[in-house]
Amino acid sequence: FAALNRTLWDILDRLDGDRARHLDLVVFPEMFMGREHDYAMGVSSPLIQAMQSWAARNSVWMVVPHAERASTHPNGRQGFGGGHWYNSATVIDRKGLVVATYRKLNLTPNERMEGAVAGQRKRGLDG
Repeated sequence: FAALNRTLWDILDRLDGDRARHLDLVVFPEMFMGREHDYAMGVSSPLIQAMQSWAARNSVWMVVPHAERASTHPNGRQGFGGGHWYNSATVIDRKGLVVATYRKLNLTPNERMEGAVAGQRKRGLDG
């Protein structure tokens, strides 16, 4: 996580303060925090919380893609201890609140081989 934290904070430091006044939304690329379960985190992880604080301090929306720990597999198999994770994107509003988390539905073959599980379609969000 050390290299990831350094890269993330380098990016946010460049956007902080006066530059952030001109931003409405910061969107990071898919899986920029790494996809392997070693990098998987919950939506309430310290790194997501730090990004919530940054969003609130700068009054900016954020979309933060990350590997999210899967406590249980949709078919009932063993949870994260078995290496399962979601390819997720968490949306943080300008007050720093998590307003949504999307779990990717259509995974690539490589994501499935690495232990990713597909999110579940929810009525009203996906049409």
